Amino acid sequence: MEKKVFGLDIRSLGAFRIIIGLVLLYDLIFNRIVYYKQLYSYEEGLMNSFFFNTEIYKDSFWSFIQTGAEMPYIFVLALISYLCYVLGYLFKINRILTPILFVYISHKYFLTLIGADQIITVLLLFTIFLPIGQSFAFISKKNSFRNYEIRGVAVWALLIQISIIYFFNAINKTGDLWLSGNVVKVATSDTILSTRFSYLLAKNNLLNHFTTYFSYAYEFLFPLLLFFPYRNQKIRLLLSFIIIFFHFSISIFMDVGHFYLVFLSISILLLPTKFWNYFTNKSQNKNSIVLRKKNTTILRITVIILLFLAIQRNVFSFLNRLTFSDTKIYQTIYSPFEYLNELPISTPFLSQSWVFFTPNPPEEMGILTIEGIDYENGIINLSNLDPFKKRNNYKTESSQSLRLLGLRIRYYLDKWNSNKEYTNNAKVIELKKLWSNYNINQIKKKCNLKKFDRIEVVLYSCKSKDFLINDTLSFNKIKLFSLYEQ
Repeated sequence: MEKKVFGLDIRSLGAFRIIIGLVLLYDLIFNRIVYYKQLYSYEEGLMNSFFFNTEIYKDSFWSFIQTGAEMPYIFVLALISYLCYVLGYLFKINRILTPILFVYISHKYFLTLIGADQIITVLLLFTIFLPIGQSFAFISKKNSFRNYEIRGVAVWALLIQISIIYFFNAINKTGDLWLSGNVVKVATSDTILSTRFSYLLAKNNLLNHFTTYFSYAYEFLFPLLLFFPYRNQKIRLLLSFIIIFFHFSISIFMDVGHFYLVFLSISILLLPTKFWNYFTNKSQNKNSIVLRKKNTTILRITVIILLFLAIQRNVFSFLNRLTFSDTKIYQTIYSPFEYLNELPISTPFLSQSWVFFTPNPPEEMGILTIEGIDYENGIINLSNLDPFKKRNNYKTESSQSLRLLGLRIRYYLDKWNSNKEYTNNAKVIELKKLWSNYNINQIKKKCNLKKFDRIEVVLYSCKSKDFLINDTLSFNKIKLFSLYEQ
């Protein structure tokens, strides 16, 4: 009879540490350091000296630090810490230092914060309480490859947290595009999210209907499958491979950054004993040894409180949409947590909100670009990449962080252009100025402004409803505002 698994294999924890550590290194080097000037330069970067004096920056968790001069030193320290984390070296220190450094880097400049950063943050938080440094540690005397199953409140907190990510993403998908099965068609055609392979899905209605409903069902069923009590080793093994297949497939057809790498680490974390025993001495590992973490009452209470704080925003955001939320009893229960539920997205652990593409993907799926008009009315693209060159596939930025930030900028500028509520919003005005200053500085580096009569921010607008009717990207050129005029 197959042994049931209620915890996590110590070898899975060790392999998870290596993979998530490599993800941290990848993000630090290729998303931060390579684009240091564009993102962090105090003179010309997106987060420049102007940024620290805006109302926007007050929403940053680190807003009490009014400078970015420390970032090069933080990057060096993070590089060392992440490497030690991967190797399992000085792990008692680095299991604490690594999350702190990651949160500092990702949450200080929260305009470039993406869902992958939030997921990494909560994973690093709960694995602090687990022995993830005792297996596959390359520089350690306490290196275990035995068949140990780790149980305890921290394991349950971690598994619940992973389930919450999928579950709340699923129950918030209530829009007509999800119900009609058109989300994948729209998402893979979005000019910021599309890849060179997107057309393979976008042009096949049957396939994108199937993948839309499959995504819906997968997210709903994930918590049930993860905690299913029968044949759970085989189910967990299957679930691990489905996670890899699901998220790597998304990365092929949609440009959502390093999401797939984060979920690769989650799939490794969930690998059951059966997987590891296949590659080891089966007689030695025939019977797993259950290790219950000897947690004190205080530690158990701490983990439970952290779990509640991490998921409360999702829970209350959902409950607030139900009819009974208007009752006096509910409002009395909710009032102590209202402040937590309204914290800005830059608040680590507490502000995670799993609403990816909910209730629908963004309605605007067009191109946000910058054009220079010379004295003969000739138009020259001044974005980092020319979106109408086929090889660029509508991209205007080479940086992952700036591309995904473009989703947020496009949303606010579209609303700013058409909605008085946004036109007069102080933070939206600041965001517009911040983005404008950044782009002017980038253009100055490439060419002489005097050769242009004016430089304009242009939205080649394409609404999802029009795209579905016409079955093609039909752009309506909208001049949003001038960046520069002679």
